[in-house]
Amino acid sequence: MYDGFDCVRDLPACNPLYDTYCSLHYANGVCNQGCNTASCNWDGLDCDNENKKLATGYLVIVVGVTPDVFLNMSGEFLRDLGSLLRAVVVIKEDEETGESMVYPYYEVEARRRRRAVPLATTVRPTRTPIGYDETYLISKT
Repeated sequence: MYDGFDCVRDLPACNPLYDTYCSLHYANGVCNQGCNTASCNWDGLDCDNENKKLATGYLVIVVGVTPDVFLNMSGEFLRDLGSLLRAVVVIKEDEETGESMVYPYYEVEARRRRRAVPLATTVRPTRTPIGYDETYLISKT
């Protein structure tokens, strides 16, 4: 990745006959052989029957939508991001609860604390998270 993939051939587009289907069924836990190609980002590793060898570490991304909206469209987002990075990208899950680690982002608070705000309990927000128009779940601090 150091050269920005300048020395690597461009991937052809995902087969147009499969592209929409692959996008809607990306990383859903079911192997779709037509989507299990580099161009379709390996079906989100659904067809990898062996232990998945994932890179260690994590990437934090701030998006301008609420967590529920993001989670509803996360398959398409992860597939597109993975294609750009030439890697399969997954949402980290909490080891204890198994829930996706996607949280609301409070710009001012994040700048002050420089850390993520974990989602824990129902509390009436004192400030509005980016992308929110109504009351939402936030954490106790």
